[in-house]
Amino acid sequence: LRETNLAITALSRELEEKADSLQHSNELRARFMSHLSHEFRTPLSAVIGLADLLLDEVDGPINDEQRKQIGYIRSSGQSLLELVNDLLDLAKIEAGRMPVKKEPFLLEKLLTALRGMFRPMSEDKPAVELVIDPAPDKLPPLETDESKVAQILRNLVSNALKFTHKGTVRLSTRYNPETDRVRIRVSDTGIGIAAEDQERVFAEYAQVDNPIQKQVRGTGLGLPISRKLARALGGDLTLASSPGQGSTFTLELPRVLPSEPAAEKGTTGDQRLRVLLVDDEDEMHAFCRQSLDTSRYRLLSARTLVEARDLLRREPPDVILLDLLLGEEDGLTLLQELRRDGRLRDIPVLVLSILAMDKEARALGAIDFALKPIDRHWLNQRLQQIAADRPLKTILHIDDEEVSRYLLQSLLGDHPCTLLQAANGVEGLQLAREHRPDLIFLDLSMPGMDGFTVLETLRRDPGLQKTPVIILSSERLDTEQQKRLQQLSADFLGKHDLSRQNLAGQLENILRQRRGKRGEQ
Repeated sequence: LRETNLAITALSRELEEKADSLQHSNELRARFMSHLSHEFRTPLSAVIGLADLLLDEVDGPINDEQRKQIGYIRSSGQSLLELVNDLLDLAKIEAGRMPVKKEPFLLEKLLTALRGMFRPMSEDKPAVELVIDPAPDKLPPLETDESKVAQILRNLVSNALKFTHKGTVRLSTRYNPETDRVRIRVSDTGIGIAAEDQERVFAEYAQVDNPIQKQVRGTGLGLPISRKLARALGGDLTLASSPGQGSTFTLELPRVLPSEPAAEKGTTGDQRLRVLLVDDEDEMHAFCRQSLDTSRYRLLSARTLVEARDLLRREPPDVILLDLLLGEEDGLTLLQELRRDGRLRDIPVLVLSILAMDKEARALGAIDFALKPIDRHWLNQRLQQIAADRPLKTILHIDDEEVSRYLLQSLLGDHPCTLLQAANGVEGLQLAREHRPDLIFLDLSMPGMDGFTVLETLRRDPGLQKTPVIILSSERLDTEQQKRLQQLSADFLGKHDLSRQNLAGQLENILRQRRGKRGEQ
């Protein structure tokens, strides 16, 4: 008996050592993939960005054949970038290093984005109808990782369209309030999958042997990653299929991500434009909620002057929408108070009223006036103008990659600013101390002094510690790196996401931060 116990103990110790070794191997592989993906992402991001510049005809017109060739370059680069991302995702999941964020979002908005995303792909297949049913009316906001739910659904719909040549691809949603779970089905009338192959499609790099498979590009990673992501969110991904009858993939998720900490906000807090609406009509509040993009604007509501004053004291907005008739109160009174308050006088005010009092409102500091009913396009256009009203005069870019510096310089071409460039951290810090830039773009992976060291040095300098910094990097940050950036008050933009539109959004965020800080003074 003693010998048996010793043997069991030795076997148990051996199994523990092998488990530790396997875990260590997974971590090493994830670390290697992270490093390798960065080395791939930097040139790929540059290829895609430069192709976009050529397609935008920044340096002159191009003919149809050149546009076609550049389009091939861009799509090939994008395909390679997606492959690198898939490989890294898989390595991170297996090493247990895939961060999951819990944040509320409306499924219907995600489905609307999917409709737009897949419209070009479905138009290339006129014999296939893509149907994305609306989310159930009674479905509350989901509180889980929106980006991962979107990634799963993109994979499922994309696969269904690839393997369906005639018929229908349908995405439908059901919500069970008793279990508080959501079931999303993606069904198609495609080739179908035999029973013996249905588990194989969830294995890494496995592909079912059929004639159509050979015509479709892919790594075989989409479905394995999707199932792993579904399980990381507390749910599962299953398949029901018959050859020649099509397939149905079912994603089932808890509406609220279980046992997860509250979602981290953006690295410098909520970056949306704060819009204070002061109006006593419920219809106007409903109109603004429907008209304003919630990803860009955060609506603050007040129906009386008392409520408006309270919000102005607690949370100064970036812009005010003001009605002049507030029951028995007069909106002009608030305009007068704002004009006398040094902390609030610079907040732009748009007056929206049924009374033609344009001159009176402007005399008290309103920047614009509109008669009700309000035009939705006008309102969004004016808010966009307000968000971009203060130019950033001096921008510093610190990056050892010459092509990355060139790409940012090209994207900033029309922006009225002075762009300073540094090829390393030491040079960047010297330029920052000499010129006190309004904004710094900073790469993380640089020889010698890396980006984190540069950022920490900036935050210790009294003259630079409040300078906005945007990390512009090819790296995919893990949870610890994200927390570190949050502590150092820096935003993040992946080089693979660098475009005119995303860059404009980041600059708009910085302008809003500056306006908010000005309001606190």
